[in-house]
Amino acid sequence: MNNDLPNFLIVGTAKAATTTIHEYLKQHPNVFMTDWKEPSFFKFKDKKNISFTTGRPVKFVTEIKAYKALFEDGRDRAIRGESSTPYLYFYKETIDNIRKTIPNHKDVKILIILRNPIERAFSQYMMKVRDLVEDKSFLEAVKSEKTRMEQNAHFDFFYVDRGFYYNQVKAYLEEFNSVKIVLYDDFKKNPDRILDEVVTFLDLDKIQFKKIGNQNISGRPKVKLISRLQKEDSFLKSFFKNIVPKKLRIEFTSFIQKKNLEKENIDQESKYYLQGLYLENIKSLEKLIDRDLSKWLE
Repeated sequence: MNNDLPNFLIVGTAKAATTTIHEYLKQHPNVFMTDWKEPSFFKFKDKKNISFTTGRPVKFVTEIKAYKALFEDGRDRAIRGESSTPYLYFYKETIDNIRKTIPNHKDVKILIILRNPIERAFSQYMMKVRDLVEDKSFLEAVKSEKTRMEQNAHFDFFYVDRGFYYNQVKAYLEEFNSVKIVLYDDFKKNPDRILDEVVTFLDLDKIQFKKIGNQNISGRPKVKLISRLQKEDSFLKSFFKNIVPKKLRIEFTSFIQKKNLEKENIDQESKYYLQGLYLENIKSLEKLIDRDLSKWLE
């Protein structure tokens, strides 16, 4: 396999600790994870003029030369990886582009992290509330999803549709030789054990990981101006980005978010509605991955 292409991909799902695991794996001396999380190359390969009707502009890597450049500093590592959560949801395009781009693509190691789709949907909704781009109630947003999809909204507004995991997971299991599936609840309960399992899956020696906090906190802003300043580009923001190490910037951002964001819980009406939508898909997924997922429907 080429040293300028990945041999490991974290493909999703969104809002399931993918960023946190990505950052943990950077600590391993034989692992290289790209600084750019969510380059989403295998979804947007060769695409031009990518735009959406909702949400702020997002940059993706679309050219192979730019994508290979992400891995230049990792050519001597046993594992070269990146994390892009659109890969799981857009599995057809992603797998097709991996197949066309990476020689011996079936040997690419795939990590899938699955979260209760109801909790995942609400967490993603709260992320958009945090970013000041969602003004509907959760249930209103859920029931507007089909219309948003038809209107070319950004896929981060597809709170419910991204949680129908069965076909997504099945496609990866059928296409690749090495696929590991982790449940978000297991990682939250015992991160050390799951990290050891992932390292073993990558055929590497175990290490002692240094603890890091949640890398992507969601919630409703107490002071909207603070959230706006965090998200919008500015001279001051660019200045600090150039002089402050990334680790310190992440820690500072997390600290500010914890102080400014207020947690909310999903309402019962929305929860029951989504349980009905997901019931059959969850039962099919249980059989596919041979895991008890009954807690997702409690």
